[in-house]
Amino acid sequence: MRRLHLRLLARWHDRYLQRLDLAEIDEHLLRDLGLTPEDVRHECAKSFWQA
Repeated sequence: MRRLHLRLLARWHDRYLQRLDLAEIDEHLLRDLGLTPEDVRHECAKSFWQA
């Protein structure tokens, strides 16, 4: 059970860090990824526990 909790915490932390990185990507690179600034705002507005 403890192992599951640790994995969940690690996943949440990783998701949080990924969203921080996503927020730093410039619009040119976002276009290359097929994302809009609105897509990024929507994703970054989510809480860390939301996929």
